[in-house]
Amino acid sequence: MKKALVVLLALALVGGAFADAPVANVDVAEFSGSATVTWGVDLDTSKTGFENDASATFKVNIADGGSAATEGDGVWGEIEIKVGDALVVENGDLKGGKAEVKKAFLHLGPVYMGILADGTEVGAYDAPEAIKQFHKTAEVGEKKTEGVVFGYDADLFNVAVDFRSVAKYNDDYAIRAKLGLTPIEGLDVNVGFSYGFKSEVKGLGANVSYALPVGDFTVKPGLGYSTKLGDNEKGVLAIGLLFGFNAGNTGDDPVGLPYFGDDGVKKQGVSGVSVSTKLDLTPATLVIPLTVGLYTGDIVENLTAAFVLDSADVSKIGDNFVVAAALKYAAAVGDGTITPRAGVLVKQDTDLQATVGAEFAGFVDNTTFDAVWKSGNLKAEPDAKMGTFNVSVKIAL
Repeated sequence: MKKALVVLLALALVGGAFADAPVANVDVAEFSGSATVTWGVDLDTSKTGFENDASATFKVNIADGGSAATEGDGVWGEIEIKVGDALVVENGDLKGGKAEVKKAFLHLGPVYMGILADGTEVGAYDAPEAIKQFHKTAEVGEKKTEGVVFGYDADLFNVAVDFRSVAKYNDDYAIRAKLGLTPIEGLDVNVGFSYGFKSEVKGLGANVSYALPVGDFTVKPGLGYSTKLGDNEKGVLAIGLLFGFNAGNTGDDPVGLPYFGDDGVKKQGVSGVSVSTKLDLTPATLVIPLTVGLYTGDIVENLTAAFVLDSADVSKIGDNFVVAAALKYAAAVGDGTITPRAGVLVKQDTDLQATVGAEFAGFVDNTTFDAVWKSGNLKAEPDAKMGTFNVSVKIAL
């Protein structure tokens, strides 16, 4: 292990000769840990018990991330190599530090030829939504990855044509052509077509979105369409309208609210209110799904709230809907913070779940207390499921 670290340090120092390339930076990046004890009661069986949990992290930074690229003019080769994550030793394991070729172009004056693997499918599009991601169009067309792309980029438009195959020596090719337009600020238009020569599989995808600033807010309508161009196949349409509070926030971090975490409805998209749908245009009877979402983000200080209504068919919304709503508020009390939280989940008229809890932090150094009631189905027959009640103590460094 020591020999490996010496070699890695030497490589990092050599890379430091290039601007923005990874450089050696040895330090303790993180040393942390926590231990938790929880006592709980199952309110439906009256059974009780303890649970213990502990974890620790020791992370040593070896080299920072960075990138290096060639420069030129006229006819020249461009390559960009990037190390996105720092190279670290975490709990004894070597992680990160992976180098990737991000760009490899042969520039031929105003046009380029790209020589990295890519694809020939088109049509993927996510509708603008406040709570990601309910409605989107899938990729369509042949999936070929090996080959080249010829393109041209300008201020108002860009065009690219891919010629690709599955692997060497098979005579199985596909072509993809894409056009992007940005005629005015905030307006984004894209259209693409794909065709497999041997299979004759086709794909067509298009989308348009417009981010219109309105004071401190952004109104963003968007529409995406994809089709395989098959017989009697009309395609799929995804539509969204977002009134964004801070539309630049597009992370996928958990919202941190009951029913909106990794095991809940969805993760956060942008702060705002949205309405969205995805229409399958092929069936004779058009079914219209609908999603209404709200995520407040940090618009109100210390308050976080989220809401979503999702229905697979608005014409029968009483028989197929899911509603989730939750909020939390961090209130300063003396030297500490009390953060009550609550959430409710309703599935049609047969399933009702609720959770109420509070976290107490800052009153005792390095210690957090938590108490939470999480129900089962309160509409279960013949008896409602009252769920569990847990209290915990967490000590963290």
